[in-house]
Amino acid sequence: MFDWLERNKKKLCFITSVCFFIAPSFVKANAPILVFHSYHSEYPWTKEQMRGFTDEFNSQNELFPKYSVEELDSKRVELSESYEAIYQEYVKKKYANYQPKLIYATDDNALHFVIHDVRPLFPDVPVVFSGINDKATVSRLSDDYLTGVFEEKDIVANLELIQQLFPAENQVLVLGDDSNTARKTIESLQAQVAENDKLPKLKIQLNHYFDDALAGVDAFSGKVIVLTSIGAYKSSDGSLVPIKEVIDQLQANKALFIFSLEDSYIHGGVLGGYVNRGYLQGRFAAKTALQMTSLVKPEHTEAQVTNQWVFDSQALRDRQILLPERISQNAVYLNVEPSFFQRNEALAKVFLTVLSLLILFVSIVFIFYLVKSKKTMLANQNLLTQISKRLNLAQRITATGNWEWDISENKLWWSDQTYRLFGLQVGEMEPTPERFLSYVFSDDVEKLEKAIEESLNSKSDYKVVHRIVRKDGQIRVVEESGWLEFDENRMPIKMNGAVRDITEQHEAELKLQMQANIIDAVQDSVMVHDFAGHFIYLNKAAWQTRGYSQKEMMALSVADIDAPMEGYDFAENARKAIDSIRSQGAVRFQVEHLRKDGSHFPVEVFATLLKVDEQEYVLSSVRDVTERVKTQQALEASEKKYINLIENAMVGVYEASLSGAVLYVNSELAKMLGYESADALIGSSALSRYEDVSQRTFVVDSIKKNGSISNFQVNLLDKNGKVLPVLLSASLEGEVMSGTIINLCEILESRKKLEMFLQIMEQVDDSVIVTDKDGIINYVNPAFTRHTGYTSKEVLGKRPGAVKSGVHDHEFYSDLWECISSGEVFNAVFTNKHKDGHIFYEKKTITPLMDESEEIVGYVSTGKDVTQETLFNKELQDLASLDKLTGLFNRHKFEELYLLEEARAKRDYQALSLIIVDIDFFKRINDEFGHNAGDTVLVEVAQLLKNNTRSMDILARWGGEEFLILCPGTDLKNACSLAEKLRKEVEQHVFAEVNHITVSLGVSDYEANASFSAFFKKADDRLYLAKHHGRNQICFKDV
Repeated sequence: MFDWLERNKKKLCFITSVCFFIAPSFVKANAPILVFHSYHSEYPWTKEQMRGFTDEFNSQNELFPKYSVEELDSKRVELSESYEAIYQEYVKKKYANYQPKLIYATDDNALHFVIHDVRPLFPDVPVVFSGINDKATVSRLSDDYLTGVFEEKDIVANLELIQQLFPAENQVLVLGDDSNTARKTIESLQAQVAENDKLPKLKIQLNHYFDDALAGVDAFSGKVIVLTSIGAYKSSDGSLVPIKEVIDQLQANKALFIFSLEDSYIHGGVLGGYVNRGYLQGRFAAKTALQMTSLVKPEHTEAQVTNQWVFDSQALRDRQILLPERISQNAVYLNVEPSFFQRNEALAKVFLTVLSLLILFVSIVFIFYLVKSKKTMLANQNLLTQISKRLNLAQRITATGNWEWDISENKLWWSDQTYRLFGLQVGEMEPTPERFLSYVFSDDVEKLEKAIEESLNSKSDYKVVHRIVRKDGQIRVVEESGWLEFDENRMPIKMNGAVRDITEQHEAELKLQMQANIIDAVQDSVMVHDFAGHFIYLNKAAWQTRGYSQKEMMALSVADIDAPMEGYDFAENARKAIDSIRSQGAVRFQVEHLRKDGSHFPVEVFATLLKVDEQEYVLSSVRDVTERVKTQQALEASEKKYINLIENAMVGVYEASLSGAVLYVNSELAKMLGYESADALIGSSALSRYEDVSQRTFVVDSIKKNGSISNFQVNLLDKNGKVLPVLLSASLEGEVMSGTIINLCEILESRKKLEMFLQIMEQVDDSVIVTDKDGIINYVNPAFTRHTGYTSKEVLGKRPGAVKSGVHDHEFYSDLWECISSGEVFNAVFTNKHKDGHIFYEKKTITPLMDESEEIVGYVSTGKDVTQETLFNKELQDLASLDKLTGLFNRHKFEELYLLEEARAKRDYQALSLIIVDIDFFKRINDEFGHNAGDTVLVEVAQLLKNNTRSMDILARWGGEEFLILCPGTDLKNACSLAEKLRKEVEQHVFAEVNHITVSLGVSDYEANASFSAFFKKADDRLYLAKHHGRNQICFKDV
């Protein structure tokens, strides 16, 4: 080490001096790094970023940074101005005598705080960041020592996968908390899919409270959800909802498939997706920090490199999702289910250790006796030969061969069984590592070489399952393990290994796994139990449906999951079921099962007898019949509801024979015909009493011929002989007529009133519009056509928007609908547009129409044309507030508007400025060109001022050739810029009669609590100074 330093000391001195003068250095040990986290350090996303950052630095052996970490915790506490100020003061005091070499910020809030509050304390210290969504903040800054990694979530890749897995889903629900991160993410996602019509549509849902988010999920009709940022959800009491609880409650709806755009949410049933990995964000930020110590100016790292396909293996298995090959081959998997060999790895090691110890023990005994005597040595040689034969026999029986590899000399030794495993004669060839690998299946060579390489590098054992190709071409599956021997410096000198043929076991395991997967894919519960009710086997649906883990439910019995019901004896029912199974071979029955949470649900059980090795068991297929029971209950309720509906209907319902005998009537029809009860009509011919007998004949003949008659008006006679006009409908089933009778007395009376009402509507001069509750027009009177020029045919079935003039803004119509939707009457004067394009004014009253239950069913609008009156009032108003010559506000109106703007400036702490414009040598213009030319100049100057100011600026002619401009929200600097612009516009403008003129301008800004006269005087004094110093200029100072 010291020799290397001596050889390179000149280079080191040069690099150190360059780094000292040009860029921050991390060469010194324990270089301090100041870290600011937006969220808590244990928040998963933040934790992963920090882990990636430190791992990258730790990989650089010569660097040993010392971290100081601060947490804004802004998911729990909003980063308000007051909180930011307090935290800045805390940082300023805590780090008063501290000088970091680097500042690292994670996520947007931390970067905002560092740029605005920390950077001023350490202006020359470089800043790196990660997890940033707001690119605009960084792009606005020009800083060589501020750079890092942006977080770019890729929704398109996820949508393409969702579309491939769920082709029927045309909409995806995107969930997020209402944080700044979530909002920035949504903006990015919407931009990505803006012009892509082939992908599923995004339904965006951002909520502050988690209860609102759950309500939105429940209302969503699709089954695919994508998570963005969910760490800032609040409960109803204002506390943060833990991410695990958020995921658990979302996952409670088993119909939903949940994907994520962040790796920290992939647990608890979330499938995964093309996610932004916090760990990679942190590593790239650290790499960027290391680049900043070189002479190369770093570039912003694109976010795509931090995206990866990440999936929860357990969730994919549970939801039976098979990923496309292009994704599955490149994906990272979490919660991978261990193989049979991984589960039994400890047992295998114990076996090999015992075997090694046994061989060692035998060898020691052999050597001991060899030294003791030659006779004993010869005897032990025979014993060793026998042991070797027995060991060889044991290897043959277990299909296990062993080998030794001398690493330094690259020599390999095989046992006899190893030769046999490869289909070779013992000693047929000299084993070498290359020949060993030549018998490994080509696709598995890389896997085996990697396992051996990692073993040598990490100085640890390895175990790998791979295929071999025997000499005869037969492919076998082997389990190979290896362990190292070391010298005194702990350098590997020898590797020992064992190879075991597990082909049959591997195939059996695959078949067993396939059968288990098939049974687990069955939606019904499959249970095997003995006659005592103890479970022998349960498929996945059995324990998942009841809310247990597999281990929990296997510990239960059938009695534990049978729900107690009134009059239900489990023991007796079980005995009868077993007797039926023994006698009939199978039995089907319905009971209720208990879930872990205590709730119960109806099931149908089909149980059969199962014999395994002469042992009898019960095999049950159990189906959840909740929906079937609900349907049955709904049918019964529907039938009851139908009977109640018939009995309480507002129309008469009957059944009668063709001869006229009454078989059934409801109470309404009995009442209609003057009877106290329906029973009094049964068997009578009351329904055959027509005022005109020919009508009865026509009705019966029509029903016989056509099978039915609909809405036929006849006159019946009631119990007292009074004529009763009715509307009759009937159909024929065999010899029985059934139908309805509607009393037309009230309808005919209402029709008369309606006709009279319509005649009135036709005569009035006020326009009348009737709409439904959604504003669709279903009636207009002739006055409407006279007022608007539109005929009823042109507007019926449409909204009244045809007459909108564009004068009223969105807020006006929002207030209108808010008023009438609440049941209140709305009154206003509308500015509308006639069909021929001219504007007219209408004084309208819009009244809600209510039904009997006080529900709004529509609206009626009446309007009176007040055009003449409105125009007259407007003309009076203009005369009172506008300068007649220029059309600008007059002095009186300006003072009125000034008071409003002054109040607004005080309330909202806004700037306010005043500009006074005076035409230079205006008297000379009047004298030389006449007063008409002077008036023309005033009008043209007023128009120039209008054209070059904002709509919110207030312009007035103060008197003579003097104009005032009040500029809300404008400070002195910007007011001066405007004044200079106006001066140049006037100077360059060619006036119709006088060619060129100039103006002088005085500018002042509003000071708190100053009076208007003081505000005006300051601008006026500055105008005087501008004129005094030569005119055609602006003045904004008092000297």
